Amino acid sequence: MIEGLPKGVHLRFWSELDARERERFTQKMAPARALTAFGALNGALFTEGIWITVDAGCALETPLHLVKVSLTGQRMSHGALLLESEENSELTLREHCLGSTDQPAHSNWVTAIELAPQARLTLVKVQQEGLLSYHTAALHGLQRAGSQLQVFAFALSGALGRNDITLRLIEPHAECVLKGMYRVADRALQDFHTTIEHDSPHCTSDECFKGVLEGSGKAVFNGRVRVALDAQKTSSRQSNHNLLLSDKAEVNTKPQLEIFADDVKCSHGTTVGQLDEEQWFYLRTRGIAADLARTLLIQAFTLEIAEAIPHVDVRAEVRRLLGGTVEENGHV
Repeated sequence: MIEGLPKGVHLRFWSELDARERERFTQKMAPARALTAFGALNGALFTEGIWITVDAGCALETPLHLVKVSLTGQRMSHGALLLESEENSELTLREHCLGSTDQPAHSNWVTAIELAPQARLTLVKVQQEGLLSYHTAALHGLQRAGSQLQVFAFALSGALGRNDITLRLIEPHAECVLKGMYRVADRALQDFHTTIEHDSPHCTSDECFKGVLEGSGKAVFNGRVRVALDAQKTSSRQSNHNLLLSDKAEVNTKPQLEIFADDVKCSHGTTVGQLDEEQWFYLRTRGIAADLARTLLIQAFTLEIAEAIPHVDVRAEVRRLLGGTVEENGHV
């Protein structure tokens, strides 16, 4: 048990649980592990997990910060995270994935989220592992009546990243926000597969992912929104926008809507393009150097996702990381 946590927040490790608690933990993780083959592998091989519970009525102003460090030496590490927020609770969790810059590693994590009625949770995940790192992750979220879930996923480095995210709104008036940004350089690949399932009426979802690709980088966005027959009065927006900075960069984008109800308000769309030459030229006419003008346009494109993060300190940190990423890639 970790000491010094805010009142109303409980964190325990898998190694601390008794047999009955381990069985419950395993049951709660099952939907997330069922999403992918890597999730099933996680269930078979993981040796440690984290269980975070927020008590009913507990509203934390200070975010929790979870740092995951990938092991090196071509090892594959498996971890599990269970987040349970009870009724009328509020929590912001920042998850930072780090690793060696010059040693290969493979991190394979599974996350399960359960929100009770009126619970509010913001999860901000920053993937900033080494250039030779592999990152596979699956997230499953379950939302009850009036709950609010916001998930922000930033994939900023690594040789290969695969994120599978499924959010289920199973009771009325649940709301979810799913936003992300991926940056791909050299011969790296970032792959996002997302699903939002509207299983109950009067729910809303807002999904937007943005990508910046250069060199021979590749990215995949496969986003699916499903509206069940009984999910009347659903409101859902989905979009994916990509900026290609080289002729060799490649993105495969596939937004999907599956609507079985007849009284809904849903939209989706995708764009793929290059920097706007007119905007670049306008900045040049104002005395801004060519490289800096390019950097400003890229930052304006990417920072929109970060600006949606509600917690001011977490938002500022992500803005700093995104700005640093642009500079590190030689645009300043």
